[in-house]
Amino acid sequence: MILKQGLNLNEINWPIILENLEKNKDTFNWAYHAGWADGDGCFSNKTYNLRITEEDPVYNLANVFLSSVTLTTPEKRPGHGNPNNPRKLVQLNSKRIIYFINEVMPYIIEKRKQCYKILEKYNVFKRYPYLMFDEKTFISYLTGFCEAEATFYYTKKISKYSIDISNSNLKLLKYLSKWLDYLKIKHGFYKVNKEGKYEFNKKYAPGRMINRKNCYRIYISGENAIPLLEKMIPHMLIPKKLNNAKSIVEHFKNR
Repeated sequence: MILKQGLNLNEINWPIILENLEKNKDTFNWAYHAGWADGDGCFSNKTYNLRITEEDPVYNLANVFLSSVTLTTPEKRPGHGNPNNPRKLVQLNSKRIIYFINEVMPYIIEKRKQCYKILEKYNVFKRYPYLMFDEKTFISYLTGFCEAEATFYYTKKISKYSIDISNSNLKLLKYLSKWLDYLKIKHGFYKVNKEGKYEFNKKYAPGRMINRKNCYRIYISGENAIPLLEKMIPHMLIPKKLNNAKSIVEHFKNR
C-alpha cells in the first residue's frame, strides 16, 4: 500500500529529484541518517531500505529524495513486530542510493562494506574518509542511532530515568563511549548477555529458540543524561522517544 507517492526515477524526473537534493543538501541531517543506517537501516543488493514502524524518519528521508513511502505487509510470525502498527518503508536505489551513500559515508561506522559493495555494482569505485565527526555531526549520528537502537526510560513507578544503548558491535559501542568520555558524559559500559541460544519471545513465541551474539550496552542514568539529551533533543524525530527525553530533562530540572 502506497502512503506517499514519489517520483519514478527516469531521465525526466532525475533532474527534478537532483534539484531538490541540492537545494536541501546543506541543511539535511545526513549524519542523523547515517546513525539510522548503522542501526535499523538495511543495505541489500543494490538498494537501501529504511523499514520501521515509526513514520517520521521514513518521511524525512523520502521527502528529500522525492521517494515513495509504502506500508509493508503486517508480520505474521508470532513475536515479530506489531500487527496493528505495520512498518513503513522508504527504498533508495540507482542514482538515489549513490547520492545517499556519497553523503552519509563520512559518518557510517558499521556498514561501510555493504555500502562499497553496492557502489561497485553501480560501477562507482570512490573511496570515502572514515569517522569524520565533529561534535555537531557526532550528536546527530548518535541521535539517529539511539532512535534506532536505544531505549529512553522515563518510568516514575520505579524511578528509572536513563538512556540504554544496546548493540552487538563492540567496536562501534566502544567508539561511542570514547566520544561520551570526550563530552564528559558519565556512563556505564557492560556486556548484557553471552553468546548462545535464547528464547526468542516468551510471551508471543514460547519455546522458540534463536542464536544470539554477545550484546553490549552503554547506560547513562539520571542527571548524567541531561547534558547529552539537551544536545540530542533538537534532532529527534520519533515522538515517543522525544517525549521521554524531554520528560527526563524536565524531571531533574524541576526538582
